Amino acid sequence: MFRTTLLTLLLITCGFTFAQESVKDQLFGKWKINEYEIQGEFHQPTSEDNGDYLFLKKDMSFESKSEGEVDFGTWKFLEKKKAIILTDANKNSLQVAIVKMEKNSLALWYDIKDLKEIIFHYRK
Repeated sequence: MFRTTLLTLLLITCGFTFAQESVKDQLFGKWKINEYEIQGEFHQPTSEDNGDYLFLKKDMSFESKSEGEVDFGTWKFLEKKKAIILTDANKNSLQVAIVKMEKNSLALWYDIKDLKEIIFHYRK
């Protein structure tokens, strides 16, 4: 009986640990802008924004393209806050809230004055 209980607890713990890791693992990859959401209304990217992306690499570096400009830096995942911190090459940091995340879609809110009304929807 003790062995069965111990084995059950071990399997539950392993499953819980895997579930935590899988959230971060799902962030890895190149996320391409799909649409913007402003006050519940969805809009297609403009021709300037059409090639925008956020590439979160497994080595915890990132590359992003926004309006033709490419940025590089590092990133970290804040599990409790459901957020990402992006730090560019100049050591400027930006907190990005994960609004919604599914296997191949990601909705992000950037904590930037000019973008506070916009939720960015990405696809892998």
